[in-house]
Amino acid sequence: MFESQRAFAIFSIIAGAIVCFWGYRIFKVVLGIAGFIAGAVLFYYFGAHYTANMIVLVILAIFGGMIGASLSMAFYYIGLFLLGALAGWQLGFLIATAINIEFVIIIPIIAAAVVGILACFFQKPIIIISTALIGAWSVVTGGFYFFGTGIIPTDLFRDPFMLVESLRETNPVVILAWIALSIAGMIFQFSCRGPLNAGEEGK
Repeated sequence: MFESQRAFAIFSIIAGAIVCFWGYRIFKVVLGIAGFIAGAVLFYYFGAHYTANMIVLVILAIFGGMIGASLSMAFYYIGLFLLGALAGWQLGFLIATAINIEFVIIIPIIAAAVVGILACFFQKPIIIISTALIGAWSVVTGGFYFFGTGIIPTDLFRDPFMLVESLRETNPVVILAWIALSIAGMIFQFSCRGPLNAGEEGK
């Protein structure tokens, strides 16, 4: 199990870097991945209410992921909304952490809905911002796994506070690293020119 978690953390760093800096150019691939993650998480936690059998839950997660990826690819705006919502969810936790208020779950939910809707109307900028945020989060969470947190990166998309709470003394380092890498990814993507595999092709 330990080796598989290390392998996933390494994969999270590599995949996150690609999404952070080239997310808009490979948007269709990112769209499928975002749909797969959303579907897998949804089916996994739905199944967890009825069974604790890990094999069954993994099968449900894979099945849900395939459905989510298929829907994202087939219905462009659904996938676009999911991508924006995923970025908004992470951004909401950053805001909640900064202001440190009760009932913080409300902020990520609102942020997810707002960014998801904005993604459908302002496609290119929101795609770039979303992929930079999501990719940077994958890199940072995967990287801090090797600092002894013992937290699997996928868990952090569900509850980012797991990382912050386990590294209270380095909390500013975690957030600053995420912000810095996100900004670098946004600058790089906005400055790129050339053919794109993104919004224009998805319409």
